[in-house]
Amino acid sequence: MGKSAAKRIEAGLCQALQKAVGKIAKLYQMAKAAVESPKGIIEEVIFPAAPEKWLMTLIQEVEQGSTYKGKVRKSLQRSYRFHYRRMVPKLLNILEFKCTNVKHQPVMQALEIIKDNFNNKGAAYPEGVMVPLKGVVSSDWMPLVVEDDDGGAYKVNRIAYEICALKALRERLRCREIWVVESRRYRDPEEDLP
Repeated sequence: MGKSAAKRIEAGLCQALQKAVGKIAKLYQMAKAAVESPKGIIEEVIFPAAPEKWLMTLIQEVEQGSTYKGKVRKSLQRSYRFHYRRMVPKLLNILEFKCTNVKHQPVMQALEIIKDNFNNKGAAYPEGVMVPLKGVVSSDWMPLVVEDDDGGAYKVNRIAYEICALKALRERLRCREIWVVESRRYRDPEEDLP
């Protein structure tokens, strides 16, 4: 899911760069001027290549748009919400995950919370549902998962949280900290011991 979201954003960026040929040319001129005289004064070196007013416009344009990673995450959320999410309850009901390591129990708890609350309506989990964040949500996803409420409390965005839980599950499956019952590839690591 993440790779296809990144490809969509990269295709959009390529189209935007093709439309903004003037920006690339000016940025090239600025970079060349800065490299040719690194100790020069900005007004004498950079502003002839790109006027200050043009630079301010560029800064505002970049600040208004989101970052590349932010766009990829938003694209991933959209594709998950409208396509991939339909498969999750069936997979979670068919597959049985096990873990004996206490460190990875938050991921197991997250899977149970996802299963229990999958049919609930709303963008956030209902009040009273204690959602484990540590060990499930990475720091770069935290602003998308945790939304501040007016009363000082916070809400947990369900779609973003489910994506983080599935990513955490994938990583734990790869290192076999969590395993799947009756699986060959992702079986209990204790079964591999001689």
